[in-house]
Amino acid sequence: MLRQSNNMQLPLLGNMTMQEFKDALFNIMREEAAAAEFYSRLVTGAPNDTHRAFILDARDDELEHLQKFERLYVQYFGEKPQYTVTYVSFPDYKEGLLIALKDELQAASDYRDIQLSTKDPVVRDLFFFAMVDELTHANQFGVLYNTV
Repeated sequence: MLRQSNNMQLPLLGNMTMQEFKDALFNIMREEAAAAEFYSRLVTGAPNDTHRAFILDARDDELEHLQKFERLYVQYFGEKPQYTVTYVSFPDYKEGLLIALKDELQAASDYRDIQLSTKDPVVRDLFFFAMVDELTHANQFGVLYNTV
């Protein structure tokens, strides 16, 4: 049986200011763009079709997230975000998988925190959707890492 607490307040992590949200969303778009570009290079080292398929699936999801986050940014702030893509370097394929795994876990954590810092259902749903994808990617990169 669930008990309702009188102390429970939403959002659970406190309400983000619009400036905090704008800054976080901007950084997230940069990170999504960097991940997509990184995965486009990482896939060239993939040893087989299974590895390639997982990496390309993650890249395509990152591009989809980026598109959705850009639309949200325009909707909320009335301007198209202008950012540069950060280049992620990696010494070899296996190390690249580990970097990808860590980045995906960090993104999932960041998205969870934003989701728990807003009452806006559109923002919550979008960040939940992206968080689940990031956790799926982390799992996939972990599997790939352990097979190399």
